Amino acid sequence: MRRLHAHLALEAEARSKKDRRAIIKLSGVFHMLLAEIAGNSFIEKLMSELCPLTCLIIALYDAPQTPACPEGEHVHIVEAIERKDTEKAIELMLKHLNHVQSELRLGVAREPDVDWDCMFS
Repeated sequence: MRRLHAHLALEAEARSKKDRRAIIKLSGVFHMLLAEIAGNSFIEKLMSELCPLTCLIIALYDAPQTPACPEGEHVHIVEAIERKDTEKAIELMLKHLNHVQSELRLGVAREPDVDWDCMFS
C-alpha cells in the first residue's frame, strides 16, 4: 500500500503542475504497478507491453483538456484495495477503463502536444 500511496502522490504533484506528459506516463505506471503488486507474471508481462501503447494512444487521441486517467479514479481504486473490497475494486477499475476509452477521439486529428523524445525516457 505504501508504494501505491507514494505513486498517487506523484500523480497529484503532476496534476498540480498540469504536466500532461508526466500525468500520461504516471497513469501507465499506475496500471503496471497494480499488475506487479498482484504477483501474476502473465498479467505483469501483458501490462508491460500494453501500457506504453495505451499511453501513446491517450497522448494522441484523448479529448482536449481531458487528463489521461480522470482525477480521483486511481485514488478510489486504491481505497477499495486498501479496504480489501475486491468487488468494489473490480467495479471501479472496469468503470475507470471504460471512462478512459470513452474519452478517446480516434477519428479526430490534432496537433500533438507531447514531447515524444521525453515521453518514453
